[in-house]
Amino acid sequence: MTVTFSSDVDVLKYEPSLFGDLHLPSQVQASGTGATLNGTTLTAVQADFIASDVQAGGVAYLRSADGSLDGAYEIVSVDSATQLTVSVLRADATS
Repeated sequence: MTVTFSSDVDVLKYEPSLFGDLHLPSQVQASGTGATLNGTTLTAVQADFIASDVQAGGVAYLRSADGSLDGAYEIVSVDSATQLTVSVLRADATS
């Protein structure tokens, strides 16, 4: 039996600042530079999201070099080792 108290997305709803500058380094599963965001598809060719145990319900914090993108996004699905589907925070997982 697996019991889950909360997911990262649950925490994001109430404390979004915890995923920015206030995050704990030990909680980061994957990081890097050079990722691209096209619509809701995040591609990071140097990543291995599967080996890093990244899962739907987690949070991806994205910040572009020019500052035009700076925020936390819900991980909707892990599509491959190098690709995620992300979303702005949704009211629940079905919306």
